[in-house]
Amino acid sequence: LNRGIASLGTELALLVDADCVFPRQTLKLAVRYLIQQGDDALGGHLAVANGSTLLGQLQALEYGGILLQRFFTRYALNLQRTQDVIPGALGLFRTAALRRAAPLSTELLAEDVDLTARLVQQGCFLAYCPYLVCATVVPETLRSLRIQRRRWVQGYLQVVLKQLRSWPSLTLRARLSALAMAQKALAWPCLFLLSLAYIGANV
Repeated sequence: LNRGIASLGTELALLVDADCVFPRQTLKLAVRYLIQQGDDALGGHLAVANGSTLLGQLQALEYGGILLQRFFTRYALNLQRTQDVIPGALGLFRTAALRRAAPLSTELLAEDVDLTARLVQQGCFLAYCPYLVCATVVPETLRSLRIQRRRWVQGYLQVVLKQLRSWPSLTLRARLSALAMAQKALAWPCLFLLSLAYIGANV
């Protein structure tokens, strides 16, 4: 990724996972949104591509509308032109802003969260874009889901602790972003336990 970012020759850059599938017109609408809003980076919405199993359906609910709080948080942060994360799995950037915040960390588990924090600290404008959507493959076993979520939580907490150490110098937008990061890191273990309870009740 760092080599790719360094070699970019375009005005815009899309960071995306290899297993993501885009609906038609998605990227066109997202690019138009970024340009019209004057943002430096956009985060998108990930849907579940493999939702045929019970575990996949639970994650589809989590990724989707059952957690309306997540959407409220995103749109509330939009008002301050900041976000808690521009996902590495689905993020559209102005190349100049991406390069200023690069390279991506090789020491943290959530390099996209760390990148987002640096973008905010540098005064970049970030937003959640409702038009930037794709479907991604999610874990299909409890073990792989547990490993993924543990990595997510640890990665978020690493960045939150990093932010707390520089709290006095953070701007209001950076502090709001850090608080949203902490809230998400604390919510994931609870959601995982609720998923386990739901599975146990329906097996």
